[in-house]
Amino acid sequence: MQVSEFNKKELPKILSLEKITGVIGGPPCQGFSSARLSDFKNEVIKLNEKRNKLYIDFFNCVKKSKPDFFLIENVKGMAKLNDGAFLKDIEQRFGKLGYFINPSVLNASEYGVPQRRERVFIVGMMEEGFVFPQKDLEPISSYDAISDLPSKPKDETISKFRSNPKNDYQKKL
Repeated sequence: MQVSEFNKKELPKILSLEKITGVIGGPPCQGFSSARLSDFKNEVIKLNEKRNKLYIDFFNCVKKSKPDFFLIENVKGMAKLNDGAFLKDIEQRFGKLGYFINPSVLNASEYGVPQRRERVFIVGMMEEGFVFPQKDLEPISSYDAISDLPSKPKDETISKFRSNPKNDYQKKL
């Protein structure tokens, strides 16, 4: 089911039963991805391009449900393209609904995820004061994160770890 159809058919049913506290989503990112943009180096990416309008369905969901907060997660291109045109549009649209908008590009590796992955997070709150969390851990490689895990057992018995934790990340987990 597409989001626009969900907004028309399912969302009213849900709202008739309870208040929604938060809406979290990641509109499809193909139109904003750097891989796609390499094909269109000299082209201005338009706000009204079909794939780039899917965040409007997210907006309509928030507009109808009026949650206390929302979170949009996407590729960082969403915040950077056309000198930030998409981010500005998001800030204006949601701002008119009364949300305080807080965008930030975060690298997952700085928050305990063993992967270098920059993503834009756009948080909207009905009250001011949201602050993104401080960076959690030093970046860690996938190998360093899981090198203490056992190999897949041949049978279904539980295996022991290969070793004691070798780093803070493994200790924490």
